[in-house]
Amino acid sequence: MIKKRKKILLNTLLLGTTLLIAPVVTNASPGGLDGNGGHTCRTNCSQYGLENGEYHYHRNGEIVKVTTPTTNTPTTNSSNVAYQDAVNQGKILNSKLSAYHQAINSGDIAKINGLYDAFTKQLKLVESKIGKVSGSSNRSSLNEQYVRPAKIAIERTIYEVSQYRLLSVISADIANGNIEKAISNTEKLERLKDRADEIKDAGGYQQLPSGVNKSLRASEANHQGNLLTHLLAKYNEAINSGDIYEIDFLYDQFTKQLRITELKIGQVSGPNNRTALNEKYITPAKIAVERTIYEVSQLRLMYVIVDLIESGQTSEIDSKFKVLDRLKNRADEIKDTGGYKALPSIIKEDLEGFEGELRNPQDFSDLGLFEAHFIDVGQGDSTLLVTPNGKTVLIDGGKESEADQLIQHLTDLGIQTIDLMVATHPDADHIGGLVPVLEKFEVKKVVDSGKSHTTQTYMDYLSLIDQKNIPFEIAQEGSFLNVDSAVTIEVLNSLDESSDTNDSSVVLKVSYDESDFLLTGDADAEIEAEMIAEGYNLDSEVLKVGHHGSDTSTSQAFLEAVDPIIAAVSVGDNSYGHPAPTVMDRLTSYGVDLYTTLQSGDIIITTDGQELTVYTER
Repeated sequence: MIKKRKKILLNTLLLGTTLLIAPVVTNASPGGLDGNGGHTCRTNCSQYGLENGEYHYHRNGEIVKVTTPTTNTPTTNSSNVAYQDAVNQGKILNSKLSAYHQAINSGDIAKINGLYDAFTKQLKLVESKIGKVSGSSNRSSLNEQYVRPAKIAIERTIYEVSQYRLLSVISADIANGNIEKAISNTEKLERLKDRADEIKDAGGYQQLPSGVNKSLRASEANHQGNLLTHLLAKYNEAINSGDIYEIDFLYDQFTKQLRITELKIGQVSGPNNRTALNEKYITPAKIAVERTIYEVSQLRLMYVIVDLIESGQTSEIDSKFKVLDRLKNRADEIKDTGGYKALPSIIKEDLEGFEGELRNPQDFSDLGLFEAHFIDVGQGDSTLLVTPNGKTVLIDGGKESEADQLIQHLTDLGIQTIDLMVATHPDADHIGGLVPVLEKFEVKKVVDSGKSHTTQTYMDYLSLIDQKNIPFEIAQEGSFLNVDSAVTIEVLNSLDESSDTNDSSVVLKVSYDESDFLLTGDADAEIEAEMIAEGYNLDSEVLKVGHHGSDTSTSQAFLEAVDPIIAAVSVGDNSYGHPAPTVMDRLTSYGVDLYTTLQSGDIIITTDGQELTVYTER
């Protein structure tokens, strides 16, 4: 008994004051595993590249050498519990990994997707449990045994699962009629696929069974086909209504989607599958395109001729008409041999009527078009009016930093002289661009709100007017600005005594025959109410929305008094919240055709005094 006590005391002195419990290591034969899932091989070790007695795991036919997990085994009961807890959860993870591998090997992406969430959730749990185990070698061994193979499986499949799920979102978008969102998510899918290729090429991951990609590509082709079918329905609706202008508007998006769908079908495995998809989606879309392509081409060529006439480039007009004749003749030949269903007769009538106007330049000039250009000057305001007799009225000029856009627009139109310049109020986002215009163009007259300002921009503006000896006039409410006898320009507001520069805005109603344009500057709802109370006839077909669409303007009462059919908002990227969603919703709910320079670029509205036509830069 005395000898035994001495031996225990000696061990205690050697190992410290805490008595350590020696770990139990199972020396399993090559066919058996210990409690940790590995063993120490005692026979035939060299043929596996192992030293005799080296601890390792067998995984998928391969030998994995690791630090013996029982080295540095936790000494306290709580640590042993943490270790065993990690092992238990790791075994569950391995079980899920086995099922996940079976799904991968089957090449069934739907099965992989079905297992993915539970599998990744278990992986996160195991990582958390291992993080609580004491001893870096223990954590390293557990991570090597459980976490690493699971992560490899996930990294092999994560992009395919993401594609599968995004395709489901696209399908829901189409079903709900959210076509723009479906198109956006389609573009996102392309980026996801590109990123997957980059990651997998760099990481050297084992290739997935071909069935996974085949399933995804077939699903993608069907979704793109469904999107094409939706656009085809809208396109056929425009055809059946005989509206060549609506057909032209839809044509580019429709044909772009047709090309995308053809590309996706081309990636589907199996000629029979591709043939079936082409018959289902591509053939009916191509028939619709071939029925209308020559009419759309004629219309677009006539738009080119209009631009040539308006810009005075008459030398090129004859050659364009010859192209138009060849286009019409070719259309007749193709349609006669192709047996395409005839288009509604109104399409031909509209095209012939348009062509007839263009064939006689004199008659075309006699149409007496009035133009309102809402110029994209970013977060600012600038409107150009061109009267039927070629007179020009420039109302505001945006910020000075955006003046190049304004000057380019004027130059492209061949404008050298501004017959009337109107500064609605002295804020920099309205008069800043007028300074470079005053420097570069002949300006015959300036009308101002009379509201003074202390900014350098305003001082520069006044100095240039004075230096060039330009006639300068303060707008008077109730007065008329005379520029063209065919056009009436009435001043409905100009408050030089107002404490607020916005409220001093010169508000103009511009009328040409039966077409009226109401231009409001930055006037707020209080000014709107005053104009209503004054009894002004505010009824106008076109409304330039006040204060860049701010919620301080465009009240419901004012909107009802104006009763517009078209509204233009001059706005750019900003931190003010312009245009306000409440104002945009109010206009949309009222049934107004709504345009913003932020989305459409330059907005040009023309009228012969009866009908209005809208052109946008994009």
